[in-house]
Order: sequence, then C-alpha cells, then structure tokens
Amino acid sequence: MVRFFNMSKEKRESLCNHLKDQTNYLLDNAEDTVEKVEHYMDEYRAKDENAWIDKLYVLKKMFKNLYGSEKHYLL
Repeated sequence: MVRFFNMSKEKRESLCNHLKDQTNYLLDNAEDTVEKVEHYMDEYRAKDENAWIDKLYVLKKMFKNLYGSEKHYLL
C-alpha cells in the first residue's frame, strides 16, 4: 500500500485502469479464466502441505499470468 500511495497520481490512475481493463477481460472470457485458475489450483494442491514457499510461488505465477503487464507498476 505504501508503494501505491507513493506513486504519482498519473501512475496510480494508470494502474487502476490496467486492473479494471484486465478484470473486464477476465470476466468477458470467464471460461478461459476458470480453466487457467483451475490449472494453477491443481499445481498448488500438488505441492506438499508444508511447502508454503512453493505454494506462494504458484499463486504469484497465477496472478502474474492473470494481471501481469509489460509495465511494472509497483516495482
């Protein structure tokens, strides 16, 4: 949150617009989105119960795939 509020107003608006556009795209293509999420959840469940770092990596990949862009807003 600190990074977000330290961004310029233009960058914050750009990030919010990107998130809105990508969410609308995912909703418009719901069947494909569900298949992608199911793929990642299967990979997540396949990890050992105590493999938290591996599970977090799977979730990171999923969100990067669903919401990623060429522009790195929060880095």
